[in-house]
Amino acid sequence: MIKNLKATEIIRRLSYFYTIMKKEILKSDCVQLGYIRKPHALSGEVELVFDPGMDLTLEEIEWVFLDIENGLVPFFIPEEGLRFKSDTSAYIHFEDIDNQESAKRITGCKVFVFQEDIVQGEEELTPSYLLNFKVADQTQGDLGVITEVNDYSGNLVVTVEKEGKEIILPLADELIISMDEKKREMLLDCPEGLIELND
Repeated sequence: MIKNLKATEIIRRLSYFYTIMKKEILKSDCVQLGYIRKPHALSGEVELVFDPGMDLTLEEIEWVFLDIENGLVPFFIPEEGLRFKSDTSAYIHFEDIDNQESAKRITGCKVFVFQEDIVQGEEELTPSYLLNFKVADQTQGDLGVITEVNDYSGNLVVTVEKEGKEIILPLADELIISMDEKKREMLLDCPEGLIELND
């Protein structure tokens, strides 16, 4: 949550983005790539921590969206506004964030990008890319939508939610029958009793 960020400022940002990009910002169309860790300099620069493999995406995009009051607000990255610190962190100087006080207000915010803007390298998909995938089991049918992905030393565990009910599933390769990245749908072959463990 950003303290003291006025509703008029949020509306201004959203209106400007829509005027330039001609599209709305829907959370269902976006993927979280990281979060703002802390201010870095007096000039308003902040440190962004991002998922492995997202550096290619950051190099290409001009906008990211910060999760403010459970809504996504656009922030423009000007030319030369991005400097990589490591393969999972970077310094960003957003337009209009020009002092340390402003930078503190966005500390802790989750950072999102449009799914369609993700640039995939030769590495495997990042865990957060799986968010919002629709999941079905070949026997039990529709299971719900992936709302959380955790990586335990390379072993992915997803939380699938449907009508308020959560199912936690290990996402091993042998369970995946098919995955349609365009439709964001996944078909699984879950062992007998695995889904029932969540009851």
